[in-house]
Amino acid sequence: MKKFFCLWVYFYQFFSTFRCPRIRYGLLAILGFMCLYTRAQSPQKLGAAMPGFLPDSIAPLQIGDTIPEYLWHLPLQVANHPEGKEMITLGEYRGKPILLDFLSTGCGGCIKALPKIESVTRSAGGDIVVIPVTAEKRSRVAAFIPKNNFINDTKLPFIVADSVLKQHFPHTYISHVVWIDAYGIVRAATSTGQITSRTIREFQHGGPLDWPIKTENTRFFNAPLITLDAEANVLPNNAKRSLYYSAVIGYTEGVGPYVATESDSLMGIERVSFRNKAILDLYRIATNNRIAPTHVILEVADPAAYTAPTASNQHIAMDSWYQQYGKCYEATFPLGKTENWKARMLADLNHFLSLNGRIETRDTTCLVLTQVENAPDIAYREEHGERTSTLTTSNPVKILRGATLSSLVHVLNTAYRDKLVVDGTGYSEKVSLTLRLNDITDLRSLKKALSPYGLDLVEQQREETFLVITER
Repeated sequence: MKKFFCLWVYFYQFFSTFRCPRIRYGLLAILGFMCLYTRAQSPQKLGAAMPGFLPDSIAPLQIGDTIPEYLWHLPLQVANHPEGKEMITLGEYRGKPILLDFLSTGCGGCIKALPKIESVTRSAGGDIVVIPVTAEKRSRVAAFIPKNNFINDTKLPFIVADSVLKQHFPHTYISHVVWIDAYGIVRAATSTGQITSRTIREFQHGGPLDWPIKTENTRFFNAPLITLDAEANVLPNNAKRSLYYSAVIGYTEGVGPYVATESDSLMGIERVSFRNKAILDLYRIATNNRIAPTHVILEVADPAAYTAPTASNQHIAMDSWYQQYGKCYEATFPLGKTENWKARMLADLNHFLSLNGRIETRDTTCLVLTQVENAPDIAYREEHGERTSTLTTSNPVKILRGATLSSLVHVLNTAYRDKLVVDGTGYSEKVSLTLRLNDITDLRSLKKALSPYGLDLVEQQREETFLVITER
């Protein structure tokens, strides 16, 4: 009966485009009688599925499985289709490699990754199809896309109101990307972090994919890294006393970069736990996140092992990087005695990793953003327009509207990697700037564009506070 209901829904949406009610409801009535007659005259084998119909039970697809025939023909609701379609089938893309990217509009990392995915697949050439998939309604997705700065110009069709595809590719955490090759075979399931130019080429060539496969461990949330059996007698009277420990281990399979704090009043302990984090991220936590990313100095042999690759500097797929370099830290403390746990964490990291991480003040040459006296008013007001930032685009006019100057400084620190940029204006209000220049890395053009607002970038020798990590 589920099959006929799906067919009814599909044709109901199609017939709804007919303006004449008599024609619309007449066709629906005929369809209803045909479905009942066919059901009575043609009993089907239990569990079988005709093209476009769901089977009585859905078996999750595994890597190496072939997409079943009915799934190619199943009607799927869609938003943002380049041809304005409201329904599609996967069969429209049959014979092409397909990436199904399961996400939600509330997942900032998923949305932020979409432009990179579009760029990487487009640069790779070929005919790879990227289709975001969400359980959210069409109305929500259609309203969200034009308002989001990351995807307001995307041409990707979004499968919406999905429940069927997730049953075939079950998962708990997003992002979740299913790789289907041109032959309809499921080749991999990863996060978006695994999508790079290299992995796309490997996928296109059709050879074995030696990638980390996304696994999900949903039982880890309340499980400590270290557990001792009460009968193990690891410590004298172990079962009758609290156990305090600290530990650093490598990557934990199936767990995201999880952060947890937990109190156990029965055992009289509190536990802090950080799973699958970059070493630099652990040090930033231990130093209370008070040092900006720009103020980090890595005096180590291989800096790439300490901080996860960015989208613009992705020498290795994100998932592969975390499997190779990710670390977990966990410690327990007496209940109510966690006020100095970050100092303990810093000492533990230095001890276990044979490093010397510390806060240090150094003299350095900086580009300082300054503001002249009696400068023009740069404060943002609603009449200036909607808040936005196009500083990182290639547009000849770059806009910073409704954000602070620290946003500009952040972009400049990414652009000018060989020199630290700091905000010396002391101006904390939101601003409205329109900068007319093609390339923000062109310092002379940038200074000229800032000048009408009474702003300048001046090279100065300053004393700045850094997080320094040195190998021992």
